[in-house]
Amino acid sequence: MTRQLYGEERSPNLWRTFLVTLVVAFFCLVAWLTAARPGDIGRVAKEIQQDSALGPGRDQRGCLHSAGYTWCEGLGKCIRPWRDSCPGGTEFCRHFCAKGPSTSFPERGKHSVFCRCTDDGQAADYVHER
Repeated sequence: MTRQLYGEERSPNLWRTFLVTLVVAFFCLVAWLTAARPGDIGRVAKEIQQDSALGPGRDQRGCLHSAGYTWCEGLGKCIRPWRDSCPGGTEFCRHFCAKGPSTSFPERGKHSVFCRCTDDGQAADYVHER
């Protein structure tokens, strides 16, 4: 057996470093090979284009809210409530009339379109204030 001098290292530390490096490299290789692949970009882009076909300012039925259109269930089309009649009222009027009569009067200048409600809480039509 040879004598070891102070500060002299033996080779097992070199092998330990090499083994740790080899294990880490193997782990990285396995992680890279099993990683999920991204989807087809062309298909994803087509889906986004189809979803945005309504454009900005449109609702689920295609009514352009920024131009003042709202859906009329009675007519089955988009209308401008201050211009066209909607038999049975719009969704806003049906919810407004279902709440019941209001005890306070609305402030002037806040709204120019009001709902006409029947005595039993049903929406009759939009009414433009003259």
